[in-house]
Amino acid sequence: MSKEIVVVGAGAFGTALAKVVAESGHRTHLVARSLEVVEAINTCHRHPTRLQGCMLPAGIQATADASVLNDADMVISALPTSAIRGFWTAHRELVSDGVIWVCAAKGIEQGTMLLVSEVMSEVLGQKHREQLTYLSGPSFATELVQRMPTLVTLAGNDMETLRAAQSVLSTDYFRVYTSLDVVGVEIGGALKNVMAIAAGMAEGLGMGLNTQAAIITRGLVEISRLAVARGAKPQTLSGLSGLGDLVLTCTGNLSRNRRVGVRLGRGETLKEIQGDMLEVAEGVLTAKSARGYAAKAGIEMPITETVYQVLYEGLAPRDGVASLMTRELKPE
Repeated sequence: MSKEIVVVGAGAFGTALAKVVAESGHRTHLVARSLEVVEAINTCHRHPTRLQGCMLPAGIQATADASVLNDADMVISALPTSAIRGFWTAHRELVSDGVIWVCAAKGIEQGTMLLVSEVMSEVLGQKHREQLTYLSGPSFATELVQRMPTLVTLAGNDMETLRAAQSVLSTDYFRVYTSLDVVGVEIGGALKNVMAIAAGMAEGLGMGLNTQAAIITRGLVEISRLAVARGAKPQTLSGLSGLGDLVLTCTGNLSRNRRVGVRLGRGETLKEIQGDMLEVAEGVLTAKSARGYAAKAGIEMPITETVYQVLYEGLAPRDGVASLMTRELKPE
């Protein structure tokens, strides 16, 4: 049965998700800040700056007017982590009780060090808790709009809600699995971006596949260590939202976070890199919040610490690698 779906956030991934649900026959609204984006999607059926000019379904109706939330059966929040609290505090009253929420952000909020699920619960209140779900997993938007087979995980607190959202989102090229481990899925999705910056730095420094494999493997150890300490199930980190997303983001040329790392490794400053980026590389902010998150939990995360020091304390990437390689020897 056709649903009224509102996607908030017209970046690459939000637009890709709008395409997925529109192609399934759902009435789809895409809320964008930019009037240029709204006009381009509604008239040319293309995003003006994202997704390499991919043709979008005519069924996507773009708008800058958030009042379309009034009639939604499902809300897909594709805002970056830093924008979630402000937007939904201002617009939460537009969404009716009982609406299914799908949040596609992957990060930890600055200052509060809250996961996206904790921010959403705090902003929306307990009455929406059972309707909140969180999407994560290895999914580059550019490949998704090309209908390349993509598998992801949807986490939440209520299995009935998860199954309903799974049914709406799943297609013959976008397969959605469900999980009740919200913390594990979120931490895996957030911290893989930090590890991708580390992997990019290694490539920018001219290091090889041995180094990449080491970062992915030890990065997964760090992510799992923190997630389990917060109550996650270890097996979650071996799944799509853990290992799957980590491998994709650390090795894929489409990864914004990896590209940030490559440019850092080649000697560019963070200010230079961010000056010409069209979209947010979540790992830049997540490195800061993850470091605080780990310290609060008493968890040792040397790769995360090194990425933080390169980004915010002026540590040279090559010196960062040297510090990791000369740490105290210990059992695996």
